[in-house]
Amino acid sequence: MKKAIIGLWLCLTFCLMAETASFKDDFSGYSMLSGGEPNWDMHSGKWEFINGTARHTDIMFNGGLLFLKGKSFSDCNIKVRFKPEGNKRFVRAGGVVFRARDCYNFYWIHYDCQHSKIFLAKRTTNRMWIPFAEKHNVTVTPDVWHTAEVSAIGPKITAKLDGMLVLEAEDKSFKEGRVGLRSGMGILNFDDFEVTGTPSDDGKFVMTYEKSEDVKTPRIQVPRVLSSVKGGYFPVMVHLGGQKLGAIIRANAGHVGISGRLDWIHSEDGGKTWSKPTVLVDSKWDDRNPAAYVTRDGKVVVIYSEASTYDANGNFIREAGTYDLFLVESADGGKTWSPKRPITFKDFANNSVYGQGIILSNGDILVPWYWKGGGFIRSTDGGKTWQPPQRIASCSEVAFVETAPNELLAIARSSEGCHTSRSLDNGKTWSALKKLTVKGIHPATVIKLKNGKLLAAFGSRIRPYGIKVATSGDNGETWPEENMAFISWDCGNTDCGYPSAVQLEDGSVAIISYAVGSPLHPFAIHSQCAILSPEILDKLSK
Repeated sequence: MKKAIIGLWLCLTFCLMAETASFKDDFSGYSMLSGGEPNWDMHSGKWEFINGTARHTDIMFNGGLLFLKGKSFSDCNIKVRFKPEGNKRFVRAGGVVFRARDCYNFYWIHYDCQHSKIFLAKRTTNRMWIPFAEKHNVTVTPDVWHTAEVSAIGPKITAKLDGMLVLEAEDKSFKEGRVGLRSGMGILNFDDFEVTGTPSDDGKFVMTYEKSEDVKTPRIQVPRVLSSVKGGYFPVMVHLGGQKLGAIIRANAGHVGISGRLDWIHSEDGGKTWSKPTVLVDSKWDDRNPAAYVTRDGKVVVIYSEASTYDANGNFIREAGTYDLFLVESADGGKTWSPKRPITFKDFANNSVYGQGIILSNGDILVPWYWKGGGFIRSTDGGKTWQPPQRIASCSEVAFVETAPNELLAIARSSEGCHTSRSLDNGKTWSALKKLTVKGIHPATVIKLKNGKLLAAFGSRIRPYGIKVATSGDNGETWPEENMAFISWDCGNTDCGYPSAVQLEDGSVAIISYAVGSPLHPFAIHSQCAILSPEILDKLSK
């Protein structure tokens, strides 16, 4: 009987031991050239293993990732020491990653040194930053070692700082995955990492990398100015005549948020200086996805979606509501706006427009449209009525330009980059998509310059992060590499781009875009305007 009890005890002990696993690392014993081998996978950012620490050294990079190799966990407890240092202008946020299904789907705890905030957040393939719990006024002292702890047991997640509980939340998005470290804009040192938990199948984790940085394309230094701070997502610019510009920007929320609204900014000097934002539309729902154009008599027209796709707690749920299309206009350069007017289409329950509308030689108005495929809506009566959306391809955000009477070029975004399509019958039929850019270079704006050539600008969401421009001398049939250049290459991360271009009376081109972190403003979401002089345009049009 005694032997049986001892045997049962040993069996239970063995089973319990088999159900847990642990790993510790004080980061000693690594050479500077190891890259973290054999225990760590370096995914992004710049890391070095030196003096018994894992150290992230790229102060401008937001989201440097280091994953523990070959070990995944479901329930787990993680503890690590971290020390933020460097320029006080940067966030310097230490992070602990857990339940990473792959490099783009995981939870992390974010200890923000600059703003004295702590977030529990998750990243998904579609969204880089989804905070679901936060604590303000928690001091994370620079140049001092702190201890971060995170526990994930079932859906319950808790976070501690220096032994004190700071956050608790529940979320069921990810149930298992790898663990690791994350750095947010600044120099971060990590030491004494340890994890204990229930092991899971590490074979489900897939390590993917962004393509190598484009170092071949020239980089042209051009004047850039802030056009909006603390807002500025997805700007759409219009030409108000001469050197005057206006732009619509998304403010008061991130990519998604029930409080999202549209603001108006303007410039009297070709984009060199900009006004403070004024509210354009702000309903009780999420006002988003603007498109704009200027009529021949000078009215600014803005079409946008009012998204009621939120539950009672303000969570975005696509099925909870609809995207309803509205139009407003201004006859005084954006000082005042008309009441909103609905635009509805039979058989289209959800509608979204995008970017810069154009007026064709025959007077038709084309406004880019995307929802389950890219295309446009057309008005033949000056915007009084609109024809149902016409789909041109399986794509999303599209930019249009009239290359000759009845001839149109479209540059459309897909999951693999940008593609061109051509119409020779004023948009009735379209050619098959033709590859233009690599994956991650999207979306585009395109205009016809006074010299007859086309200029396109693209968001670069692979390194370097910023804006890439290109010109074509044959109406978009070819875009020679020698006519391409980066005009910005120092945005903080992939959350950037969406350029919108206008050629001004003096021949220069203004290109507005947005960034989350850049030298112009390292921390805030902001829009910025780059100005390409006629001399630079000549260099791009060899």
